[in-house]
Amino acid sequence: MTISEIINKVKWCIDHETHEDAKLADNGEDSYMDNIIRAKINDARRWLAVATSQSVTLSSSPSSLSSSSVTTLTITPYDGFSDIATITIPLSLSTVTLTRVRLSSWHKAAIPILDTSDDAMLMFDDTAKGTLNRPLATVMQGSPTRILVQPYTSADTAEIVYIGIASDIDTSSDDTTVDIPTIHESAFIYYIAYLLLTAYQDPRAQAMFAIAVQLTGSKQSV
Repeated sequence: MTISEIINKVKWCIDHETHEDAKLADNGEDSYMDNIIRAKINDARRWLAVATSQSVTLSSSPSSLSSSSVTTLTITPYDGFSDIATITIPLSLSTVTLTRVRLSSWHKAAIPILDTSDDAMLMFDDTAKGTLNRPLATVMQGSPTRILVQPYTSADTAEIVYIGIASDIDTSSDDTTVDIPTIHESAFIYYIAYLLLTAYQDPRAQAMFAIAVQLTGSKQSV
């Protein structure tokens, strides 16, 4: 799709879902709205890459937004906590998006959350800390990136799944092509519509986000 086509599709999407034709037909706002859409295209590409990083349809499509990789790293005890360990992410991976962490003793993988999340405190709560069936992983702010994991044993190794996102593109020209797999175009458009309505502080933004997530087949929250 070209930038021009994306702008038109997003506007149609909002008209169709919210029936706000008059608002989008306001010529005084057209330029402002178009610029918001342009500014959100690369954000939407990154979101789509993460949302579909484990999708068979994406990996089998002729052009992918991302590449998924796995690396095995060592772990070390976290100072002051006998049941929490630290994984240090190499600087070479500092720009990637972490999607999954699994220690060799865990029964399943954990999706790492940021240490700014209230849920990050669960691993320090004796009544809610991680178990082999419900492991926890928290990404710490700072450089190098560190992940706290719970539970762990001294014999554990850590498997990190991460994706590298394609570089941003220049969205200033209407004729620039944005390479999105056809099967994910609708999710991409709805996500931009969500970002656009969020910029307008429109409460219907969440409905757009829910549709975008549903179209990717993933289970996400904002």
